[in-house]
Amino acid sequence: SANANQTKRLIQAMAVDFASLALTLNATAADVHLNATDASGSTSFNTAGHWDNGAAPTAGNNYFTAGFTLRTPASGSVSFAGDSLTLSPVSGGYALNEKNNAGAIITINNCTNNGGMIVNGNVGIVIIAGSLYVSSNMGWALQSGGIGRGFAISSTLSGSGAITNGYSGNG
Repeated sequence: SANANQTKRLIQAMAVDFASLALTLNATAADVHLNATDASGSTSFNTAGHWDNGAAPTAGNNYFTAGFTLRTPASGSVSFAGDSLTLSPVSGGYALNEKNNAGAIITINNCTNNGGMIVNGNVGIVIIAGSLYVSSNMGWALQSGGIGRGFAISSTLSGSGAITNGYSGNG
């Protein structure tokens, strides 16, 4: 019947539209890399900072420190907005330098540490939340003597890499 044919064409057209939308959404996802170290007082954690796409982290993208240091904001709890964050080793430095106030919660869902050092660069206990996969040996460090500094881990922790604790004399 004519109604059945119209319904069939409408369903086929909708299927094509949905397929086009899915391809468009998939095409917007990207791998984004840090292209410079965040200097003291700056952050790329939730701003455009030094990301090679020139934009603040957003859902749908995967982020990589690429051998540079990513600093967190200097105050307050914060969540990383990207789909994932991969921390890589930094020659003579840290992959993630947490500069938040004591008691701040840093949430990173789908974080992979591929051998990077995470440091608490402020006095107080920083709470790490989300999920952390340790794919290669990584470390925690406390800057400038470490007195009154530490980490509380409330994230899911998995992976086969070793985790070491250490003190960093530079800061």
